This record gives sequence, structure tokens and C-alpha cells, in this order.
Amino acid sequence: MNSDQGESRIRLALEAIAELSAGLSANQATQAEMDQTLASLWQAIEATSQHVATVRAIGFKMQLIALNSRIKAAHLGEEGRVLESISGAIYAISLAARDQTERLAGSIASLELEPAASSEIPRTELDLETTSRRLLTIEAELEPALETIRAKSAGFGEGFERIRDLLQLAAAMPPAITAERDALKALLDGLEAPVGSADLSELSERYTMQSERAVHAQQDAQPSAAAFDDELGLNVELF
Repeated sequence: MNSDQGESRIRLALEAIAELSAGLSANQATQAEMDQTLASLWQAIEATSQHVATVRAIGFKMQLIALNSRIKAAHLGEEGRVLESISGAIYAISLAARDQTERLAGSIASLELEPAASSEIPRTELDLETTSRRLLTIEAELEPALETIRAKSAGFGEGFERIRDLLQLAAAMPPAITAERDALKALLDGLEAPVGSADLSELSERYTMQSERAVHAQQDAQPSAAAFDDELGLNVELF
């Protein structure tokens, strides 16, 4: 083997080593990018899981408020029908929201790593492909589910405001009823005054006297307007 052939083989080997080194560097860069992507992926899953847990907790609190309102409505009886209707609707909506979040929480939990493997992010192409595919499936379910929850939750504030107003109205109802009853009693007391009261008796007597004078006046002469002119004025004639 001459020197030229030896140099050629060395050069080819060096080129192969350079290509291999470049490939390893590219592979390391790809691996680092993959690790970073997966780390971001698990952070997103954790954040989504916390968000779902928060929504689920809110749904549970809404159930408690609705239940308490329904109990209050039952105690109010007939006056609590509107409160019962609103609280019942909120209770049903909160159940639907919790069902959505329970299902999402289960889907997210299926992606979470086991405690023993939590420190090892899957690094094979198969693991990445499987995880990505499952994540896309959950993402496709997550957006409409959260939109449904947002849409259903939009009426919660208004519903709770109405419940609060109704509870305040219910609390103020007994004094209001008492006041109306007292006012009605006072009105009825006035209407129940005896017809033969002093004022009416006196007015009737004086009107009778005026009529008698008018009869006598007609017998003697045409009555003048002054004959009816006393402190009663036209009220006597109108009476």
C-alpha cells in the first residue's frame, strides 16, 4: 500500500468520523429539544389538571349553595317557589359542569406519569408519538368541554344574585306583611264605623230640618236661595 492510498483511507476515515460526530451532535440537539418539548408538555398537562380541579371545586360549591337555597325555599313554602326553581336549575347546571370536569380529570390522569417514573421523561420516538397522539385527543375534548362549562357558568352570577334578592325579600316579607295588615286593618276600622255616628246623625237631622223649612216656605211663598244658605252650604243639597 503506497502513501497515497494510506492518506486516502485516513481522509475517508476522518470524514466518516466528522459525519458521525455531526450526526451525534445533531442527535443530541434533537434529544435536548425533545426533552424540552416533553417538559413543556407535562407542565401544560399539570396546569390543565389544576384548572380542571379548580372548576370541579367551584361546581361542588355551587351545588352546596343550590342545596341550601332549596332547603330555604322549602321552609318558605308557597313564597319559595321561584327560589326553588332557580336553585334547582343551578344545581342541575353544577352537576353537568362537575361531570364534564370529572371526565377531563380522568383523561388527564391517564397521561400522568407513575411516581416511580416521574423523574424519567419518555424519550423514545414511540413514547413521544403515543403521548402526543393522546394529548391531541384530550385537547380536542378539552376545548369544547371548557367552552360548555364557561357557557353554563355564565348564568351562575345572575342566578346567585336573584337567589340573594329572593332571600332578602323572604327575610323582609314578615315585616312587610305585618305593615300591610296593619294598614288594611286601619282602613277597615274606618269603614266599620257605625252609620249612626255623631257626625252623620247631625248632618241627617239638619238636612231634615232644611227640607221641612222648604216645605213650609213653598206653602207661603217661593223659597229664596238664602233659605238654604247655612254653614253646610251646597253639601246639604249634595248629601
